[in-house]
Amino acid sequence: MLADCAPVLFWMSDADKQGVYFNKGWLDFTGRPLERELGAQWLDNIHRDDLPALAACEEAFAARVPFQTRFRLRGHDGEYRWMLDSGTPRSSSTATTIGFNGLRSSCA
Repeated sequence: MLADCAPVLFWMSDADKQGVYFNKGWLDFTGRPLERELGAQWLDNIHRDDLPALAACEEAFAARVPFQTRFRLRGHDGEYRWMLDSGTPRSSSTATTIGFNGLRSSCA
C-alpha cells in the first residue's frame, strides 16, 4: 500500500531480472495493466535509443550492487519522458540476492 501512495514509479524484480511488481504510479504513468509489465514486458516502454543505458542495470545485477541510470520511458499519452532509475539488491534472510527494488522518477 505504501508503494502505491508514493509519488514515484516503484518496481521490483526477481533474481532472474524479471519484473514481478510495479506500483500504481507506474501503471498510471504507462497506462498499461500489470499483466503487460511483468517479466521483461516493461522494456516495451523504454525508448529504443536508450536501451544501451540498461547495461548499467545488467552489470549491477551481475555484481549485486546498487545502480543508477537514465532513459526515456513512454507514458500513457505516448510521449517519452526522461527518468532516473535507481535499483538496490534485495536479499533473503540468508543473504542470498533474491532480486532488486527500484525507483524511477522524472528527471526532465
